[in-house]
Amino acid sequence: MPPRAVRWGVLRGSTSAIGPRSAHELAPECAGPLIHLGSAHLEAGDLELSETTFRRATEATEGAIYEAHFNLARALVSQRRHGDAREALERALEMDPAYDPARALLEELDELQRLTG
Repeated sequence: MPPRAVRWGVLRGSTSAIGPRSAHELAPECAGPLIHLGSAHLEAGDLELSETTFRRATEATEGAIYEAHFNLARALVSQRRHGDAREALERALEMDPAYDPARALLEELDELQRLTG
């Protein structure tokens, strides 16, 4: 099966596919479509575009905004920007202290820092 981004048509410029970009245009206040779009960019290796998209998702007023902060942290870790990633994870946990994926990634960053000094 082709990568999710290709199926959605977002990386090939397809206007016939209904995907996160179209969904975001229909509900710009919702974080979900931007999170999906940012994830597609991250999977495709476009780290800067994924970061930009996740940052836009963190500014949404509806949806899983804590998840947008977590995914922003994933993009920042991929760029080896661990301090910035830590800030994004802390923000995610402020919004939802029970969000285990953010806690797990924060623990991984702590371990990495411990090992590398």
